[in-house]
Amino acid sequence: MKRTLASLALALPLSLAVSPVPALAQGAPSAAGAKPAAEPTAAAKKEARERFEKGVVFYRDKEYQAALLEFKRAYELAPNFRVLYNLGQTSRELKDHASALASFQRYLAEGEKLEPGRRKDVEKWIEELKTKVARVTVTTTPAGAEITVDDLVVGKTPLASPLLLNAGRRKIAAALRGHVPVQRFVDVVGADSSEVSLELAPLVGPATGGPADSPAPPPPAPPPPKKEAPTGPRWAWVGLAGTGALGVATIILGVRALNAQSDFEELLTERTTAAELEDARGVTETFAIATDVVAGVTIAAAAVTVVLFVVEMSSSGPEPTAARVRIGPGALFVEGQF
Repeated sequence: MKRTLASLALALPLSLAVSPVPALAQGAPSAAGAKPAAEPTAAAKKEARERFEKGVVFYRDKEYQAALLEFKRAYELAPNFRVLYNLGQTSRELKDHASALASFQRYLAEGEKLEPGRRKDVEKWIEELKTKVARVTVTTTPAGAEITVDDLVVGKTPLASPLLLNAGRRKIAAALRGHVPVQRFVDVVGADSSEVSLELAPLVGPATGGPADSPAPPPPAPPPPKKEAPTGPRWAWVGLAGTGALGVATIILGVRALNAQSDFEELLTERTTAAELEDARGVTETFAIATDVVAGVTIAAAAVTVVLFVVEMSSSGPEPTAARVRIGPGALFVEGQF
């Protein structure tokens, strides 16, 4: 550990003293033919030095995730192969074997005048990491899809080289505009090589080169609700029955009144006493009055029953109906629209 910390501390001044080297694509590193990057500014070098020192402090405190971010930022500001050693060491502590292997391999490929002891250590770590990392070749149909591994973007197809993935279950997904995204879970084994082919289906659209499809006919309109015949409440039917009963009573009393009138007229043609005539007259008048009263009540009951039925029928229909009862001299009127 002491040797590792010392190496981390010495990496920064050495990295800023040589010309920067651009970052290579993921996969097997190769410095041949690499296009030199622009010389970083003095401000960029200064910030890179500060971030590197922060990374060393984080690494010493075993805050490896924070240290990794600082080292990455320092490399972006002033790229140099020596910082790759720090990235490899930190990724190794985080058990990110694939990132550590890629950093160490690039470190050896891009390194110049490495110390024999340092090279030997790195080569040993590389052999150890190869047993924990798988190489997966990802292809898509069609090409040009964006590839993500465990929701992290790694590039677009065709990829320059196989992906270095940590052993375990990995989620590999592909997305391309105009196509249905696809993903697959793959179990990868250390020191293994495999291939994953993803086929993206195009989104469903109108056929080209043929006649346009006619629009689908609108759905049929629902049938109008059936209007049920109003039945009216029970009290309306009770009123109708009562009206009928009063009508029957009126007829009976009317017949009795006519019979009494006939009897009275017969007594006038016969010899009888004044008392008998007076009794016959009283009976006739009584039946006549009773007939008139019952007939009036029957007419009123009939009118009320009719109004109740009309109101009930109008309220159960599709349109509201206004009805009004008006009583006039010697008459009963029902007004409204039906």
